[in-house]
Amino acid sequence: MSAVFANALMERDDSYAAAQRQLVVSIMELYAELENPSVQFSDETAQAADETRSSLVRLKSVVDELNDPSQLGKFWVELANVLEARNEFLDHLEAQKRLF
Repeated sequence: MSAVFANALMERDDSYAAAQRQLVVSIMELYAELENPSVQFSDETAQAADETRSSLVRLKSVVDELNDPSQLGKFWVELANVLEARNEFLDHLEAQKRLF
């Protein structure tokens, strides 16, 4: 999804708005999954979930404001931050599962 968005921005074609909307929908779906968990999080896992939600909000903000290919660096940085936060959350979730 992120590659489609970046490509549409670089090509400056009509698919950009649709790619932007789809990426925002995907970001919000990930956020919603963390917002309403089906399991009770430990304190550490909850903190990692909060950090992931914060990084998703920052990514959405960048996506909403991005309108020039020269700004793609901000997008890739925030996307990397989301992936890092999500991986940390998944590590904490896996550790929590092993405890129970």
